Amino acid sequence: MIGLAAMGCGEDDGGGDGGGAGEGSGSTDAQASPEDLHREFATRLAEADTDGVCALFTEEGQAAYAQSAGAESCSGAVDAEAADKADVALDYADAFDEDYPEVTDQFADWGGNACRLGGFKAKKTADGWLLIDHEPQYGTCGG
Repeated sequence: MIGLAAMGCGEDDGGGDGGGAGEGSGSTDAQASPEDLHREFATRLAEADTDGVCALFTEEGQAAYAQSAGAESCSGAVDAEAADKADVALDYADAFDEDYPEVTDQFADWGGNACRLGGFKAKKTADGWLLIDHEPQYGTCGG
């Protein structure tokens, strides 16, 4: 998993146009809260919205997502994950309860398994929250 220490070098600061242009464009679509960010990820993934999903990640986050999905790129990861998780939009609710994710002023961490979506880390930027890391799902959720 790409560590938090690697975040500071060459990443998009979230200062994009918010238009969701996605992978490789330098444009991001930061969200108002970690919950909004996770919900948008799940919804866009369920819709197979490649540009929309990739716009929720920093450049480093896109690379981590691709790696965790065994894909060459963020868009390849979206294609692979969307085909496998048609009902993924329902999963976002499982990741939020009183103590989950762990949120500080600058970071949110969904641990290691956000119920079939995998584990996420997010960073608060000047424009809002963006995903900076992803790790694959392990185990099961709720048995």
